Amino acid sequence: MFHNPEVIFNRQNQPLFLILVFIIATVLGIIGLFILNKQPDRMYRMQSDWALREKFFEAFGNKNFRSLLFFGIWWMLATGVGSAFWGPFMLKKLQMSMLQLQIYNTLSIVSSLLAYPFWGRFIDRYGNKTAMSICVALGGFNPMLWLFLTPQNFSLLWFEALSSGFMWSGNAIATTNFSLAIAGKGKEQTYSAIYGALGGIAMMCSTLLTGVFFPAPQKLGNRWLEPEQVVFGIGGILRWLSIIPLLFVREKVYSGMKKKYN
Repeated sequence: MFHNPEVIFNRQNQPLFLILVFIIATVLGIIGLFILNKQPDRMYRMQSDWALREKFFEAFGNKNFRSLLFFGIWWMLATGVGSAFWGPFMLKKLQMSMLQLQIYNTLSIVSSLLAYPFWGRFIDRYGNKTAMSICVALGGFNPMLWLFLTPQNFSLLWFEALSSGFMWSGNAIATTNFSLAIAGKGKEQTYSAIYGALGGIAMMCSTLLTGVFFPAPQKLGNRWLEPEQVVFGIGGILRWLSIIPLLFVREKVYSGMKKKYN
């Protein structure tokens, strides 16, 4: 049995495999808390409720931040469309094994880790807005590849995993930098918290609504798309359309970047 990984990583063993993953994740999380507790941190100044309310009102009063929020909500709404169906589609419709699913996830994670240095240098030179524009283009392209997948040609997913990991690493850096750059000194936490909270709510809503309004199979040319593929295609188009609100976000440019504003 141990000479054939396919015997272990199959759909029948999925519940046990997931239990093991959750146990390992819990143990690592507890270890991480001990490590985090040893990290030095600056002293926190207590603030009144009124001071906190003022910061929130000021954040929403910032026109550029409202433009960023509009983009962030749109982007996360689009990301949430079909987000619950990638894994089940791979296992049930593409008939992939758990081992192949984990290979896909590993390729994506490795690609993301290796891409971080590139995105850091790229953003230093060309800015967050340019980087996010590339991520939007790739973010819409990746789901479109899934429209052509069948149990016979799912090897395309290895390329998509690399592209997806590359895109999400750039997205993580750019979106974090955006809110921090727009916020004034001492207000970074407030701006970042608002951006993250509203984006998370948007993604949760679109994920739930995808399940409620799950479509029927649709014909595209001479082939039928599975319901999940229809959802993936809609999500890809919505991701591409998020470039519209991104155009209205102004980014302050620092030394080393070519233009004053993107």
